[in-house]
Amino acid sequence: MSDNEDGNRNHYVPRFYLRRWANGEFLWTANWITYKKELFWKNRSTKAIGCKAGLYKEVEKLFFEPLDTKTCNFVKLFKEYDGSAPKKQELSEEDANLWAKSHLS
Repeated sequence: MSDNEDGNRNHYVPRFYLRRWANGEFLWTANWITYKKELFWKNRSTKAIGCKAGLYKEVEKLFFEPLDTKTCNFVKLFKEYDGSAPKKQELSEEDANLWAKSHLS
């Protein structure tokens, strides 16, 4: 069982969203060390970015996980338009509501 399946790792930034900027499964992250006044870069897996252990528990399973899955499928629709947004009349009301819900959550 993975960390995400047992509720130990919950992403508040969905991995499908992070992957859009990743090189494979990895992203460069900037980290600021205050006491050293120093910035350093680290290459990290999308599994380790934008998440916190036990953040959602039941809320993740009941709300965010299904929403992320539906939103991921919706984002694939944009690829059919070569990355450009479909025209307003091409979106169903359900799709428009899903997109708004995912951005407001």
